[in-house]
Amino acid sequence: MTDELERRVTLGLLANNQAWKLRAIERIELSKAMWSERSREIHVKSLQEVADVEDSDGNHVSHLKEGLRELRKSQNTALLTLPVTDLPKIPLLDLHIKIGNDPVYRIRMDDSARIQADYIGFLAQEAKISTPGEDLCRFLTSLFYFPTNHYEQVWKRYNEVSSNPRTWFNWLRIKGSKSATFKYLTERSKVDRKRSGAPLLPFDVSQVQEYKEWRERCTYIGERVREFVVPHYLSGTENPLIALPHYAEFLKREADAHLTPSFVSKILTELETLLKSAKTGMEDEGKSSSQRAAARLLLWAYSGYGCRWTVFVKHEVPIETPFIIQVAEKRPVYFKPTQGRTFPILNHLGNVAWKEISFADAETNHVSVRVSDTAVRLSNRCAVRSELCKEGPRNSADEEERTFELYLRHDSTSKRDERIWIKVPLCLTRLHSLMLWLTMAFTGLAIWLLAIRGFGEWEYLRASADNPNIKTHGLTAKDATVILIPVAFAASLLLAKESSTLSMRIRQRRQAILILELFVLLALTFFLYFIHYVKNI
Repeated sequence: MTDELERRVTLGLLANNQAWKLRAIERIELSKAMWSERSREIHVKSLQEVADVEDSDGNHVSHLKEGLRELRKSQNTALLTLPVTDLPKIPLLDLHIKIGNDPVYRIRMDDSARIQADYIGFLAQEAKISTPGEDLCRFLTSLFYFPTNHYEQVWKRYNEVSSNPRTWFNWLRIKGSKSATFKYLTERSKVDRKRSGAPLLPFDVSQVQEYKEWRERCTYIGERVREFVVPHYLSGTENPLIALPHYAEFLKREADAHLTPSFVSKILTELETLLKSAKTGMEDEGKSSSQRAAARLLLWAYSGYGCRWTVFVKHEVPIETPFIIQVAEKRPVYFKPTQGRTFPILNHLGNVAWKEISFADAETNHVSVRVSDTAVRLSNRCAVRSELCKEGPRNSADEEERTFELYLRHDSTSKRDERIWIKVPLCLTRLHSLMLWLTMAFTGLAIWLLAIRGFGEWEYLRASADNPNIKTHGLTAKDATVILIPVAFAASLLLAKESSTLSMRIRQRRQAILILELFVLLALTFFLYFIHYVKNI
């Protein structure tokens, strides 16, 4: 009874974040070209007050009052499993979580996936649609947590143009012949003697007649997912087939059963039916507003769990007093909203950082973005996009501020987006940018002067051959020195190593142009000297 009650309290808190989270303050600092430092501070209301609220608008957390009574550990504390925040499925560094002054640790990701799968069933009950069975819940658990490393390697091999030119012909030859998913499943279905002595998939995918049917069902599932989140090739909810190897291993471990093609068809059919029911329930005017909202939340949660996961912590928390949850972590800086493009180099050319933010998981949300490098500034074109990263009519925030040092947004409106993308254009400060442009211009002028004065010597030599009285006015060593020394001095200052990788990235294109100009200038000087067009007078 205690475990069941704890489960109900956790799901109730997960479904009603704004009922118990008063304020969420997220601070993002772009410190390096690869990593950003993020801290999130969540102000939690008094749980006893939250439990006592009787509200018809959905602000009441079901089972919380009963849970606080049964799960109480002392006079003023209870042992609860709290959904803290959502994190993307990307590499994270230095994840630290505190409740009050006490450091806590998150529960395992596979246990988090089980709670998330249970949450989908909870929302299905709230929406009064068909609830997922035990088999589908197990499959959802595998979708929400499965190692993506193997599939990512196969995807890049068959769908991305490698930086190695020797692989380009192979990419052109196999591009479009079979999907990366098919190649991945084919490879994983082979017997891997070194790993376990048995295949992860107990059947050969290339011989499965139902594979076309699987793809058709996954096409519908992917369309539903792309209505709510930005498409991503690593999202298991968008393409459920890539989770089959992990699900086969999970099924064998948990239920001592083997995966079969007919069983895969069964669970994909159940998943498609669940999403169709949720889609219909979301648009059904005959249902109540709470049921339609639950159906929409089911689709949104399922779609999002393919590219993010919820951090759960189990801790003894105060009941009658408010408390604060602090989350600090580092995550990569992405200069495109989605990674895994056909030409990966495109991900490294832009200077616009994209930040995805949970912006409706508390009664009031605050977010700020700043840059720690003094040579880099924010453009005043910072903009907010929807969860699909599309421009559209934005609801006005309570407060929004854009400066060269900070972007700030604060909102407490009830109809705001659950998640937003913040477009953060980065550029050099005006002084650094002006110095680069001037040095590039003067270096280009030096190349022009050397070429004009140096190669002009040939015309003077032809003229002096016909008329000995004409004096040549070519390029002397003094002229070359006057041109080269100031340019070399300025270039040595600008090409010095920067202390920050972020400013190095922002200036990399102009710096590459400047380096090319300097090498052209140097080569031209040596060439003119070699053919004796630079005179030693």
